[in-house]
Amino acid sequence: MSEYIKNKLIKDCKTIAAKLTEEYGEFFPFAIGVIREDETFVDVMPDEEGDEDMTNEDILQELEETFTELHPEYDFIAVCICQDVVVTDDDTNEDTDCIEIRLDMINGGSTNVYVPYTISDKGKVLFGTPYEEGASFQFFSYTRN
Repeated sequence: MSEYIKNKLIKDCKTIAAKLTEEYGEFFPFAIGVIREDETFVDVMPDEEGDEDMTNEDILQELEETFTELHPEYDFIAVCICQDVVVTDDDTNEDTDCIEIRLDMINGGSTNVYVPYTISDKGKVLFGTPYEEGASFQFFSYTRN
């Protein structure tokens, strides 16, 4: 079950990020959670009360806080926050655009998944091979009682 949910979250994040990038040329951070009761996948948005000039870091913080507020009601079993990042290769010193998926699962640990991408001449997002590195979002270790 955990591997299925992890793979579906990654696929959903890629789909949303590609659609937004193809339509707007970029995307702001967004989040997805999975509810325990029926394994429903839900989009999680930050509070509407925020300033329109919020930075990506502000939005990431809002999304984390929103998960914390919603968790008692929704009882999440997996959560992820996605953002557009640039990763520099240590060996070649080349920059690569990536979707960063900060993923945490109640029974499967925490990881960051990076999905490199390029944009074709026709404006379509083309994905490279995903890889995992680090774990910058550990939601469940903070919410357990």
